[in-house]
Amino acid sequence: MLNLEGKHILFFAPNFFGYEKEITKKLISLGAKVDYYDERPGNSVFSKALLRLHAQSMASIINAYYKKIISKVKGRHYDFVLVVNAEAITPEIIDELRVHFSSSKFILYMWDSMRNKKNTLILHKSFDSTYSFDRLDAENIPGIHFRPLFFCDDYASRTCTGEKYDLAFAGTGHADRFTIVEKIKEYAVANKLSFYNFLYLHTWLLYFYQCFTDKVFRSKATMGAFSFVPLTKKELINIICSSKAVIDIQHPNQIGLTMRTFEVMALDKKIITTNSDIVNYDFYIPGNVYVIDRNDPYIDPAFFAIPFTPVPAEIKQQYAIEAWLKAILQ
Repeated sequence: MLNLEGKHILFFAPNFFGYEKEITKKLISLGAKVDYYDERPGNSVFSKALLRLHAQSMASIINAYYKKIISKVKGRHYDFVLVVNAEAITPEIIDELRVHFSSSKFILYMWDSMRNKKNTLILHKSFDSTYSFDRLDAENIPGIHFRPLFFCDDYASRTCTGEKYDLAFAGTGHADRFTIVEKIKEYAVANKLSFYNFLYLHTWLLYFYQCFTDKVFRSKATMGAFSFVPLTKKELINIICSSKAVIDIQHPNQIGLTMRTFEVMALDKKIITTNSDIVNYDFYIPGNVYVIDRNDPYIDPAFFAIPFTPVPAEIKQQYAIEAWLKAILQ
C-alpha cells in the first residue's frame, strides 16, 4: 500500500468529470494533505476553446490566476507539486513555484497525447518527472515515462448482475464519435442487438459549432441525440454493468487507452474499441476485446457468444487508482 502519511501535495488538474475529485480523495485516504486547484483559470466553453486554440491570448488571465494561488500557498511546505493534463500552466509559472517550493518534487502527468500539444513538449522539461498515458509519447519523446490511466475504487467494488443491453456507449460527442455511433446503431438494428447510447455535449453551442464545421454532423445530427447534462458516476456504472459489451471510441489523434477502457475492465465487461493499441497491454484477451475500424465499425456476431474470461486480479490491480498514484509519486 502506498503510504503518504504526513505528505503535503499541491495538486493542479482540470475539472474533468470528477476525476480530479477522485484523485484528491484517494490521496487524502492514503494520508496526504492536499491543496487542490483547477489547472485552468476558467471552465466556460469559450475559455476552454481559447486556451486550446490560442493560449497566448489568455496569458494575462492565466498569470493573474496563478499569481493569486501562489500568494495564497507560499510559505507552506509541499513534498510534491503534481500537475495533471497541463493546458494553462507555463514554464515561467513552474519556475515561480520552484522559488517558493524548492524542495518539492514536481511531477507532470498527461492524459492527452503530448504530440498534439506543442506547449507540453517544452513544458515537461520544467518537471522532475513526466508521465504520459500514450505509449508513443514515451517511445518518441526523451524524458517521458509511460503510465496508463486507472479505474476508481467504485468500479472495483461493484459486482455486476443482469444485462439489459447487448451494446452500450456513453461519452462526449467530440471528433467523429457521432458518426461512428450512428454506424454502430445501424449495425445493431440490422443484427437485432439492443444498443444503449448516450452522447454528451457540454453546451448546446457545441452542437451548433459542429453543425457549422462538419457536413455529416449537420445532415444527420439532431439536438435530441445529445444530452447537455453528464451522467453521474453511479449512472455510468449501472449502464456498464447492464451491458454485455461497451463501445470505446478514442480520439483519432491518440493511441493512449481511455479511462473508460479501465473502468470496463474493472467491472469484468467486454469492450469493443477503435483503439488497436489495446492488443499491446497485458490485460488483452481476444474473447474480451474486439477492435473495430472507425471508418467501418463491423463487429463479428460470434464475439458476443464467446464467454468472458476474467482478467487475473494481479494484472487488474496494476490499473487501480492507488497503483497509478504509486507509479507517478514513487
